[in-house]
Amino acid sequence: MERTVLKTYDELKSWLCKVSTSKELALDTELVDPNWLTLQIAGLSLCNGKYACYVDLHQNKDKAKIIEYISQWLSRDTLELLIMHNAPFDLAVLKTVFGLPKQLKNRWRIFDTMTVAHLLDERKPKSLKWLANNVLYLNRNERGIAETFPEAVKYGFSNETFYKYAIEDAIETWFLYEWQLPRLHRERLIGLWCNIEEPFQWCLRDLLLNGIAADKDEMLRLQDQIRKHIFDLEIRLYQIAGVGYDIQPDLYGGHPTINADVNLKSPAQLAKLIQEKLKIELTEKTDNGALSTKNSVLEKLYKKTNSEFLKLLLEYRSATKLLNSFLEPLPEMIQQDGRIRVSFHNTVAVTGRVSASRLHQLPKDDTGPVPLRQCFIAPPGKKLIAADFKGQELRILAHVTKDETMLQALRSGVDLHQVVADEVGTTRDKAKTISFGLAYGKSAYGFAKDWGVSEEEAQQFVDKYFAKFPKVRQAIEKCNRLVEMQSAIRNLTGRIRRFDWVNKKALREAFNFLIQGVGADLMKKAASNIAAHLSCEAWNLKLVLTVHDELVYEVDEKYVEPAMELIRSEMERAGEQIGLRLPMLVDIGCGDNYQEAKNKTKG
Repeated sequence: MERTVLKTYDELKSWLCKVSTSKELALDTELVDPNWLTLQIAGLSLCNGKYACYVDLHQNKDKAKIIEYISQWLSRDTLELLIMHNAPFDLAVLKTVFGLPKQLKNRWRIFDTMTVAHLLDERKPKSLKWLANNVLYLNRNERGIAETFPEAVKYGFSNETFYKYAIEDAIETWFLYEWQLPRLHRERLIGLWCNIEEPFQWCLRDLLLNGIAADKDEMLRLQDQIRKHIFDLEIRLYQIAGVGYDIQPDLYGGHPTINADVNLKSPAQLAKLIQEKLKIELTEKTDNGALSTKNSVLEKLYKKTNSEFLKLLLEYRSATKLLNSFLEPLPEMIQQDGRIRVSFHNTVAVTGRVSASRLHQLPKDDTGPVPLRQCFIAPPGKKLIAADFKGQELRILAHVTKDETMLQALRSGVDLHQVVADEVGTTRDKAKTISFGLAYGKSAYGFAKDWGVSEEEAQQFVDKYFAKFPKVRQAIEKCNRLVEMQSAIRNLTGRIRRFDWVNKKALREAFNFLIQGVGADLMKKAASNIAAHLSCEAWNLKLVLTVHDELVYEVDEKYVEPAMELIRSEMERAGEQIGLRLPMLVDIGCGDNYQEAKNKTKG
């Protein structure tokens, strides 16, 4: 492979002439400053399998001319495919620095070697360095190439160490593409890539660039509110348990602190308090043999004992987590334009679900002490639209199991949870727990622990459920047999979940995957459908957030109604496109903030 470093406009033109007929090109970008508002590019690498180059743009006098020329060159009709590792990032750079692609209809096909690595084996690392060393066997250490960006940039952006690091990124991406493409076909995953994952890369790019507007003043107000709530809860907990404490005022007018004989955040001290003072027996232990006081344990104990202390302790923990994980760090994440931008991850969850730092972990509802979602707002003249699929797990379960009773109930629009409750002889809430629990691979043992009943009693509920919906049991048993035979399972969209060890946990996760994996791909397909219409610039419709399989858009307020109709219709169409037997129902609402929009989806 011929490697060249290009520093001038004339050198670039000469090199691009050599690869002008290339239909496929690997590309990698390097940044000085990753802030999308003040982006500074260091350079980019290109490779066509025969020639590779690094274009040094750092403090380059020809920078403006080079960027304009590259923009024109990448827009040519003969270029069909761009190959990248972590494509949303490089696509974001291409849009921000080079203004590419200029129109949706002129964009290239793309191949993301990171996402494809996840499709080919979701269990293994996805970094380019790891794949080069362990899949391509191009050991960087043996070739004297820096392993990490900090190592490469140690002596600056215009030195041989950095050049070698940057240019190899494009070369390794090219080699990885050549290795992966035939395997995508061989594993029958090419359809999943082309129909769902490839178009979704553009949505991930938009999420990265758009961000969501945030109200810092409201966040700070809620900080004060929740700190007072935590303070009150802590005092009440000490009073119930008979623990001595004293209050220390803050000398600077801030929130007072509490000094107590027991630290509620110490598992050992808390366990001793619960057992010795409250006389509530703890039986579950941690891996180290200590008594467990994790939330799931306390929730089960609360259901058994109805202890006010345990109820308030769980509320105290929830409020503390809300403060520490969200309300304290989020205001510092707001950028100059009033928006929060985070990275969304498409290659972490084994089910194919998208995750994100901070925002994707937002609590599922705002039943807690403060309405956190109302801090995410629509700017003046805009509205937020929140949309998700109604009862998607049950509809996917009905499709997977092909249970006619379940299919007919869902087609006729009856309350399936109430049908289950009447049949099993329990409450609607417990029936809902059974339906969702079985969809996610839970056994009678798991229900017994949740409800505080014997396993035999829980099994009776499960047996009655299976009597009503016999094909659900058959589908679970079929899934178990397939996993035991091949240590893997394939879902409706073609995605594969592989297992190193086949045990009870693996069997539960496998059936869960048949539901949750399809739900993840359904959301991706819906977002991609909507993205295909975003060239309608007049609406200013933007994808700004996805949380728990919910899509959140920002739009000019005068276009709310057509935007909502577009989002609804394209989400419904996604179900048909991936082959679901039942029409998908969509909950959708709009408002001045995320919480208001979400509330209206339930209206």
